[in-house]
Amino acid sequence: MGNTILKKNKREIYEEGEAFLFDPIKQKIYIEEQDLDKLWIENRKQYGYAGHFALSKISMLDETKKAVAMSSKDFNQVMKSGTMDYYEKPIPGLIELQLWYYTPIIVDNIIDPFSLYVSLKDDEDPRVALEVSELLQLQLGDSV
Repeated sequence: MGNTILKKNKREIYEEGEAFLFDPIKQKIYIEEQDLDKLWIENRKQYGYAGHFALSKISMLDETKKAVAMSSKDFNQVMKSGTMDYYEKPIPGLIELQLWYYTPIIVDNIIDPFSLYVSLKDDEDPRVALEVSELLQLQLGDSV
């Protein structure tokens, strides 16, 4: 197979496709740490760090409460095979589980940078806005 040469740079490709990007989060629920372990150990369902927690792992943002993402389809399969308590409103000490429209791509235990960007780009916290802007610039090869 030969090499492929792109006639456009990353930024041009991103700008043409940006209108088709959408927030991957279908729903947020909140679970206990041991239930998160159950998702992986008992059910082998893939999840990755998400939200502010993921951003804190790759930026200067202070670490926040743990948040992970997985597909809503995978979560529904887990719920069919057993029970797991979850809550629809945040409760201190619980983990935020983002249920996505699609299975997240996981790189080094963190959701992929473009999905992370899209999920946080409208965040009202100026610190988060700055970090996601820098994340996008880094992914597009721009200097930060």
